[in-house]
Amino acid sequence: MNQIINTFSKFGFAGNDLTEIAEYFSLKRYKSGEFFIQNGFVADYLGFVNQGIFQFYFDDNGDEKTTYMALKGDVIVSVQSFFAGLQSKENVKALVEAEVWIIKKSDFIKLIDNISGFKEFYISVLEHLLVCIDESRFDYITLSPDERYAKLMKNEPELLQQVPLKYLSALIGITPRHLSRIRKNIK
Repeated sequence: MNQIINTFSKFGFAGNDLTEIAEYFSLKRYKSGEFFIQNGFVADYLGFVNQGIFQFYFDDNGDEKTTYMALKGDVIVSVQSFFAGLQSKENVKALVEAEVWIIKKSDFIKLIDNISGFKEFYISVLEHLLVCIDESRFDYITLSPDERYAKLMKNEPELLQQVPLKYLSALIGITPRHLSRIRKNIK
């Protein structure tokens, strides 16, 4: 429980507010390959990764198309499912043993109603998600694979250290072989 309290104290919450926030979260452990969110199901919860790596992907006729990787401290959520109550179009699975602090949407809404400042926190999370989605979409259209890899090296070096090559290559939209050539040319 101290971990979730530490997380929210970084956002400026204190005292009884931290205690109330922590009461709504539960820690869940995931085995490698276990789903946090599965395509076709409504995910009325979100989580904060306490440890581990999660792959966001959709299945394209048996071929996994990776769209995002989440590491420790990241928020994991199926945006459409959580906010609109729709079936998830993506899968989110643990790539290694992992832990996630999970909160149900109904409890999240209670926190918005009960704790001053939680609505602002919620809005900042939404804004961050929107910016990340928009930037990712823009980069995928305007940057070459070499430029996308260079940006990943600069902005998210922890992904390069923790995520297997096949997922990194899918994340930037190229084959593992092409990524190996890019990496070889950079060294």
